[in-house]
Amino acid sequence: MAPTVPGGGPARSAAAVVDARGGGGDTGGAVIPAASTALPTGDEGDRSEWVDARVLEHGPVFAARAVIALFEADARRTPAGRAPGEEPSIPPGLPGPADGERVRREALRAAERLRGLLAVAGPDTREEVTGALEPLRTTPLRRVVASYLLPDRTDWAAECCAEASRPGGCPVLDEMRLCVVDTPEHLTALGSRARLDPGRWTPQLLATVADRVGTALVPVLAGILTDTSVDARRVGTVLDLLGELPSRGAVDTLLDVAVGPRGVAARRTLMGMLSRHPVPVAAALAEAVAADTASERSAIAGGFLECALRARPDLGERLVPRLSPAARAAARRPAGFPHTGPEAPESAVPACLLEPPGNGGGGGG
Repeated sequence: MAPTVPGGGPARSAAAVVDARGGGGDTGGAVIPAASTALPTGDEGDRSEWVDARVLEHGPVFAARAVIALFEADARRTPAGRAPGEEPSIPPGLPGPADGERVRREALRAAERLRGLLAVAGPDTREEVTGALEPLRTTPLRRVVASYLLPDRTDWAAECCAEASRPGGCPVLDEMRLCVVDTPEHLTALGSRARLDPGRWTPQLLATVADRVGTALVPVLAGILTDTSVDARRVGTVLDLLGELPSRGAVDTLLDVAVGPRGVAARRTLMGMLSRHPVPVAAALAEAVAADTASERSAIAGGFLECALRARPDLGERLVPRLSPAARAAARRPAGFPHTGPEAPESAVPACLLEPPGNGGGGGG
């Protein structure tokens, strides 16, 4: 059944569907789909079914416009003076107009589903959706949602990140911007908007951003680890991510954490990183030792470096091209290492070691 427009007749409703599917018109197709059926609250399956139904019944263009409409639903209920589609400002600790953040959180679940569907869609479908969303990107909010749905449009992502410095804002939209950053420059452009409350950094969000910008995310991860209010489970997620970002910044962060209350977990992560990525991690450890030779932090770095050099005798030579002159000294094989030599003749081995008592040899007693 075609969606109906409150206060409008069947002809206007039909025109709205055509407009939402990309057929043109002035009925505001990005609004009508959301008015037809409210987004259900509940589990992930409900939201997926809502999006899937719109894709199957009316096509991906209609579904994309419907998702944009979900984000705008709350904006139309903000106090007079704010244009529809303008990014809402929700003071911390307050529910906001019509519980704005909750509304956008529910809309984000639908957007996540459509983003996944578009990611595996064919090039023709993606091109069709891109063409339909291009003229709709008329407000900061719409630009964020469109970029989130099609993150491979790096020009859209750059525009969204550049607009992040605007006053006000919504934490949900900040999370969405982070999901479209594609370069370290994008992350830098976000500025303070990249520093979410630690509790908002879900494992999925962390993995998405790390996959897109790699080691540029390390300063953000370091900030999460220094927050003592972050629970152990989230700390574990952050440490696991750091362990897959072998860089000087990641090693320095782990060494900083290693001297604090979360030291055991940080050292475990550092050991795993060193075993998987011996050359870059050992190089970072050598630089850390050279930078400060008298602190607990340096002692930890030196201990890990020594273990790596013992386990891989050729590692020191492989490190030299990567190191500063001061760090090269730290990476040399320590003088205390045991040197291999010829095996002692059997006559030099005490008899009690050759035939220990109790094995049928030697004297009793």
